[in-house]
Amino acid sequence: MKRILMLVLGTMVVGQLVAGGIDNKQNLGSRYIGEPTRNAAVDAPDIAAFNPAGIMFGYEGWDFSVDCQYILKTYEHTYTDARVGKEVTKEQNTPSTIPNAFATYKKNDWGFFGCFTTNGGGGTVDYKDGNATTFALGTSLATKLNGGTLSVNFSDDKVKANSVYYTFTTGGAYQVTDQVSVALGARYVYADKSVEASMTSAAGAVSLDYGETASGFGGVASVDYVPFKPLRFALRYESQVNLDFELDDKSNTLGKSVLSSQGKKDGDKNRRDLPALLGFGANYEVNDKLSFATSLTYYFDKNATWDNYDSNLNKYNVADKVTDNSYDLAFSAKYNFSERIWGTIGYMRTENGLPANDYTLVEQMSPPLDCNSYACGGGYKFTEKFGVNISYMLNDYKDETGLIGGSVSTKYSKLNNIFALGFEYKL
Repeated sequence: MKRILMLVLGTMVVGQLVAGGIDNKQNLGSRYIGEPTRNAAVDAPDIAAFNPAGIMFGYEGWDFSVDCQYILKTYEHTYTDARVGKEVTKEQNTPSTIPNAFATYKKNDWGFFGCFTTNGGGGTVDYKDGNATTFALGTSLATKLNGGTLSVNFSDDKVKANSVYYTFTTGGAYQVTDQVSVALGARYVYADKSVEASMTSAAGAVSLDYGETASGFGGVASVDYVPFKPLRFALRYESQVNLDFELDDKSNTLGKSVLSSQGKKDGDKNRRDLPALLGFGANYEVNDKLSFATSLTYYFDKNATWDNYDSNLNKYNVADKVTDNSYDLAFSAKYNFSERIWGTIGYMRTENGLPANDYTLVEQMSPPLDCNSYACGGGYKFTEKFGVNISYMLNDYKDETGLIGGSVSTKYSKLNNIFALGFEYKL
């Protein structure tokens, strides 16, 4: 029963890790998918999210963009299933669709920026035939119902969960000198999560169906510096957003009894902060056609509070298990084939510092694996005011193996294919 409760609590933070820390996401726009070095960019409205101070070096007037990402996700758990007596691989392939919108405005020495992005979560995972997590939890429940004798007397285990962090950011920018601009802003995060998990046990059908929501505020500060014209540096800091998730339970009778037996009910809160981050970028224009860029984004995972429960339901902070804070390091090149056509290529390395043996059910459902990402993209300007961009990114994750429930050795595998399309319009 305790472990089933942990399944309920643990599957609430899921989605696709494209780039970022354990919870943070940075695939905030279509340009990023083809050019993962946007921290020092000034050439499109998505800098409202990546380099808001840079708008003072960009387009004079209003600049808008909307885009959409379509993400094909393959997540796998490989483990030995005692019910069939052999190693099995359980897979989920539910895709995600992510919209974004950006706006910037510049006039003289002042500017404005605003954007709608998804800075955490971002999708659905659906293990229709269960996975290593439901196997470990089902075995524990069946054993408890069998008087302590080891049992795998359960079936039809499955789990589906969705998580999205809607983020609204707005603020202003100022041109300090010809070489330096600054920006300050505020953001509001609304996180909405839901889970459906079920299995058939000796006690009957266990059906869990509930959601959690949370909201919080944070700040954004940005500096853009051009020591000389071909070279640009940029720095961005996003503060931590404290999020207390409130439980809304719609489970069946057995599911509710699982929660109530542990003192959990509608209205209870569980904290899972969105960590702070520091983004650095540099861009060098070789000539009018060719430029190179690099970005480093560092996530302060260890400073966050992520409530969880051990096997005895004692609360602890998952972030204390992080050995090193996460980071993304990316490189890219952009080439202007003509005044209307451009293309990009890029590479990014993502490192996360939570060992697989310390994954809670949150991370088991969407493991924060180290990753090599390969990107390409391009765009076409129909007019001076209107253009389109398309991009593609492959996220190739490194397999990791860890124990679930102290006994089920599980290999985690992931692969993402991301396609993005964006439209830009200037007034």
